[in-house]
Amino acid sequence: MKKIFIILLSLCFIQGAMAQKQQRTWCNPVNISYRYSLDGKGYREAADPSVVYYQGKYWLFASKSGGYWWSTDLLKWNFVETKVLPTEDYAPTAMAYKGALYFLASFESKQPLALYKTTEPLLDKWERVTDKPFKHSTYTNGTKCIDPMLLADGDHVYLYWGCSNKTPSWVVQLDPDNEFQAMNDPIITVDSDTLNHGWERRRDGRRPWIEGCWTNKVNGKYYLQYAAAGTELDWYSDGYYVSDEPMKGFKFDIHNPFSMKPTGFVRGAGHSSTFSDKRNNYWHIVTNCLSVKDSYERRLSLFPTLFDKDGVPYCCTLWGDYPQRMPQGKFANPEELFTGWMLLSYRKPSTASSTLQGHEVGNAFDEDMRTYWSSKSGKGEWLQTDLGTLKKIYAIQINFADQDATCKGVVKQRGHRYRIVVSNDGKNWRNIVDKSSSISDAPHDYIELAKPVEARYIRLENIEVPYGKFAVSGFRVFGLGKGKVPSAVRDFRVERDNKDRREATMRWALQPDATGYVIKYGAEPGKLYHNFIVYGEHQLRTFLLNTQCPYSFSIAAFNDNGVSAYSKICTVK
Repeated sequence: MKKIFIILLSLCFIQGAMAQKQQRTWCNPVNISYRYSLDGKGYREAADPSVVYYQGKYWLFASKSGGYWWSTDLLKWNFVETKVLPTEDYAPTAMAYKGALYFLASFESKQPLALYKTTEPLLDKWERVTDKPFKHSTYTNGTKCIDPMLLADGDHVYLYWGCSNKTPSWVVQLDPDNEFQAMNDPIITVDSDTLNHGWERRRDGRRPWIEGCWTNKVNGKYYLQYAAAGTELDWYSDGYYVSDEPMKGFKFDIHNPFSMKPTGFVRGAGHSSTFSDKRNNYWHIVTNCLSVKDSYERRLSLFPTLFDKDGVPYCCTLWGDYPQRMPQGKFANPEELFTGWMLLSYRKPSTASSTLQGHEVGNAFDEDMRTYWSSKSGKGEWLQTDLGTLKKIYAIQINFADQDATCKGVVKQRGHRYRIVVSNDGKNWRNIVDKSSSISDAPHDYIELAKPVEARYIRLENIEVPYGKFAVSGFRVFGLGKGKVPSAVRDFRVERDNKDRREATMRWALQPDATGYVIKYGAEPGKLYHNFIVYGEHQLRTFLLNTQCPYSFSIAAFNDNGVSAYSKICTVK
């Protein structure tokens, strides 16, 4: 009997290991335990992320987090609650320098330079580097030292900062041998140019916020990225300037912005950090806007990034909120990481056990993270959709909303507990996901099935959410149908506004067999590095272009079965 028990236990471990080994994909937004606000409004927040590779792990720091995270594979993140670092301050930065990990957050006037370092971040053992007042912690030409970024360049260290709709960004060199004090007066790096950069402007006519500096040295060049035009906006983006030197000579590039995602389930891709992994792939981790319960309600997403043969950076947000494969080696093109699994649940017929007024069931299937369905209570409630026909399901993402949440701060010892069941006929159900015993807080839970499952109906059955009512902003089912992919899009044309070159209108013939469309565009035909995703429409107007260059566009249609061929490139001067 004992031998049988050991064999069964071993099989369980093997099956668990196999399931874990098969987990090779992720889906944005990043599924971490976002801290609840301390003001009692019941919303979650994490923003302004910095990721650094140190001691074989990726370390993630974000605003208002109560701690920080680490990962070995960029798929699973583990939380370290800190009692030392000022993680309630905004826009933390980190750097690996001479064997230690350094941390710095935004600081106000009359404060000392709150610079910390550690060689044991897992144990939350940090020491303060200096208690001297930092020379430029007070106002410098009208700006406080907010949104800092530390760059280690060999033996040299530089500090970039800036967060204002009135002043530019700045840089100084720090002296590591003198408690990291500034070695020069601040030097201006970048400022806004809304007359020429459509993606930098705000629709309310106010000046944009220029913030969130981050600098990478790649192939001898310094890429200084910055965020505009405001964290609550769908087109929150990262621009970049390039120089041969770390503190001067930065020039704008027509392929700007570097990172942008104005459409889709996840929106906004600003105030970010760019880092390389252990295989020398580059990644960009960004701030997404949500801004329903508060303008600072935000999430994080991770996008693959490439510096092309001409030195142009390409942050790939194409299919950026659909499942992506985590590369096991060096990737040549970030677009190759898309799994090809399509969204099967978009606006499909849906039902629920109950519905709270103002939060209708269709909100869970409309590809808008700002709208959500809510039940009237919690335990025993369920949400269901009909995929129309038998579909092959590869993955599921459950984006929970926070309706009537009462928590303040970090979630502890509470998890999202639920089951997912499927059916071919709506009568006979079988279980495919069972998290009834989970203690993990998983606000954007993503499940890649060990094997694809064929089903027509899929139901999410709630057992418990950490706080509040059972509410879902996106019950997203990914896989493939058995029909045909759409035919290529016809009559695609683009008209640039003669009075305002920042604006253009795209039109095309509506495809009866298409769920939606993806439009790739860029400043050169061979560098279509930006994109839109559009559901159910046959035109789109944008105001996000640069005036200094022509633009090339191409479009494809998609449905449950896949993606059509892209159209011929359309170029407008």
